[in-house]
Amino acid sequence: MRSPIVWAMAKDRQGGLWLATGNGVHRMRMGPDRRAQWKIYGKREGLTEDQARAITVTADGGVWVGFFIGGVARLDPETGAVRRFGLAEGLTEDGVLGLGTDGEGFVWAATKQGVFRMRASGAARWERVEIPGLPPDVRSLSVMEDREGATWIATRYGLARRRNGAWRVLGRREGLASDYVGSIAQGKDGTYWIGYREAVGLTRLTFDANDTPRTAHMTKRDGLASDYSMFTAVDARGWVWYGSDNGVDVYDGERWTHHGQPGGLVWDDVNGNSVWPDRDGTVWVGTSRGLASFFPHRTPPHPPVALIHKVDSGKRSWLAGFDGLRVKQSPLAIEYSAIAFDSPEVVRFAYRLQGLSGAQWEETSERVLRYPSLPPGEYVFEVKARNSHGMWSREPARFRFEVLPAWWQTWWFAAAVGLLLGLVAWLTHRWSVKSLERARMRLQTAVTERTAELEAAKRKAEAANEAKTWFLAHMSHEIRTPLNGILGMTQLLLGTPVDHEQREYLELSKASAEGLLGVINDVLDFSKVEAGKIELEPAPCAIRKVAETPVRALRTVAEQKGLRLEFAVDGAVPEHVEADAGRVRQILLNLLGNAIKFTEAGSVELRVSLVAAGTRGGQEIVELEFAVTDTGIGITPDQAATIFDAFTQADKRMARRFGGTGLGLSISRRLALMMGGGITVESCLNKGSTFRFRAPFPVTDMPGGGSPAAPAGEPTRERPMRVLVAEDNAINQVLAKRMLERRGHSVDVAGNGRAAVEAVARARYDLVLMDVQMPEMDGFEATQEIRRLEAAVQGGRRLPIVAMTANAMEGDRERCLSHGMDGYLPKPVNMGALVALLVEVNRGEAGTARENASPLGAPGGD
Repeated sequence: MRSPIVWAMAKDRQGGLWLATGNGVHRMRMGPDRRAQWKIYGKREGLTEDQARAITVTADGGVWVGFFIGGVARLDPETGAVRRFGLAEGLTEDGVLGLGTDGEGFVWAATKQGVFRMRASGAARWERVEIPGLPPDVRSLSVMEDREGATWIATRYGLARRRNGAWRVLGRREGLASDYVGSIAQGKDGTYWIGYREAVGLTRLTFDANDTPRTAHMTKRDGLASDYSMFTAVDARGWVWYGSDNGVDVYDGERWTHHGQPGGLVWDDVNGNSVWPDRDGTVWVGTSRGLASFFPHRTPPHPPVALIHKVDSGKRSWLAGFDGLRVKQSPLAIEYSAIAFDSPEVVRFAYRLQGLSGAQWEETSERVLRYPSLPPGEYVFEVKARNSHGMWSREPARFRFEVLPAWWQTWWFAAAVGLLLGLVAWLTHRWSVKSLERARMRLQTAVTERTAELEAAKRKAEAANEAKTWFLAHMSHEIRTPLNGILGMTQLLLGTPVDHEQREYLELSKASAEGLLGVINDVLDFSKVEAGKIELEPAPCAIRKVAETPVRALRTVAEQKGLRLEFAVDGAVPEHVEADAGRVRQILLNLLGNAIKFTEAGSVELRVSLVAAGTRGGQEIVELEFAVTDTGIGITPDQAATIFDAFTQADKRMARRFGGTGLGLSISRRLALMMGGGITVESCLNKGSTFRFRAPFPVTDMPGGGSPAAPAGEPTRERPMRVLVAEDNAINQVLAKRMLERRGHSVDVAGNGRAAVEAVARARYDLVLMDVQMPEMDGFEATQEIRRLEAAVQGGRRLPIVAMTANAMEGDRERCLSHGMDGYLPKPVNMGALVALLVEVNRGEAGTARENASPLGAPGGD
């Protein structure tokens, strides 16, 4: 042979075997002496190329050769004439990988870029074969015609079949292991065997009566030496031949037998399509190192016999007589081998050790097996061998042995350890119980001590809270009492003729007193909010009037500073909502008051707008926004983050300049949160601020209140009445007397509660203004005594009694009403609130005051 590389084979009618090799085409024929006779065709003999890649023989005896580069040539063996069929004859790709024929007289060429065919006789012209579903230039590797006359093409993108003129392509979607098909062969039963150019093994392909493909796959796990296929073939016996990069595997229908160099194969690396099964059973295999043949009619192989010939345990070894050994616990080595008459070097073994859980047969090529350490017990070691034909030993070799336990694995040692562990466990339990008891006692003592400390701390905190409440109540009372005189007398004096300078002094005194009153109210409100004792009292109200009241009240202050105080309400804002009107006014008064205080020039605006509307539980709900915008000094973002904290102002210098406690915004924000809303601020230093108060309110059709019944200074006149003033403070006596007499009423004064009861018993009064804290008998006792006197008289009228007190803490108003009083008027007494009360009494509505009380009974009233 000029080249040992065999790429493809074909046989002619005279029995000659044609080989496509790396250096020409070789024809081999066995002579009478069983020696090969060669005839070689290459460039020297007229071929266009030497690198032959594919070969086939047509019915007329012509030998067709495909080249790596150079297209196809037809060789006439009788004359030696060569005719080339290449690019000029329509073959657009001259790299040919496979050749084949069909029953219609066509020669098929599988090339690197498509499939072509031409008639073996007649017009010498190639035609490109278009396979539906595949690109025209698909890489094709081999061609085969099956017994039914169908033509099969192995391509890069699937296996194509042409039957009765119709094409069908099979791939992974139809069950193949890969789309990259390299070879195909048909067995005697019609089964197709498919190899791939990817490491996916071999596929068995069949079709049912409906031409539906059925596939089964075989890989190394099933006995193949390699998953990368080079060729597939079926011999005269129906056995399947599978060539790979690791020799040849043969399947007899039950098991695989491997053939490699140790078994006589000239080289393990076989080539694509380089196989030819002869009719006599001989199979020719081409490799990269030459040609090999297999003759199945020779003596069948015998199964190997496995032998165990040495056992090694520690320092002792046994070459015979080791069955039934009793060995100590130590590393154990077992040596074994096999008697095989063909390729003993490729014999493989399988072993198992019975006595271990999950003992399974495991394959190995090793001939020594080592167990580093086996637990005590009885074992049976078994080993069997497999030859190159895949035949296993008929019976495995066996070796029985027992591993003796070490002294620490004996029953008496286990019993001793068990007793010791039991003793340790009992002692540990006793110690744990004692420790737990001591810990429980310590914990109980600590809990008792901690409970006592917490109780003491609680009592101390309650005492401190009570002391704070008592201090606030008494300080409020003690400050409000003289403040009532100051504000009242100032108001009376302002009602008399005074010159301009005197009026200015009086106005300043009044403003100072009102400022002090505001501080007291802020402190009291904050203490109520902090203690969670403020409860909202929503009622139907005219929300526009509620918002307008603070604007009217502060308009004079704004005008005195030369500011424009503007008020606007969007048309979408409803007329009536349910809200705590007093608390809404309190928030707006604070926001507007701050805006006026910190604005030197420009304007302050309050705008009421509708933000959102919806329903909740069938009730219409609106979210309103009260935006107070000023052109004042503004604040920085850092100051905005803390401005709502208690006792906090944006700038200490501003606090000294403008005054204030720093509680107003904190109280307002907490009230807004109680309403389900909140307050936010947008500000720019030296350009102004906008405070937005948002809260949801239920919409109602019932008209309600919204502004005080009689603002201060309004000239409402009522019929003259006889009024009893129960007051122990001489200044407040004079003040109340003067204020009432100025309204045209007759006034009597009682210095304590007992005197008040006696006065009511002696004379008929239209109204009693009752102080609470008085000597001899306080206002509560006096009121209850008067009610008892009324009850003793059948059909007697109920005398209106209104508390006029400096007690302004949370619950004081309710306490007055619960003791039989009809109203609540906090000190300092506001003239407007007093006038409103007198009007109610004139109208005979004082009895309803228990439900409505005085509008100034709400926190924040002056």
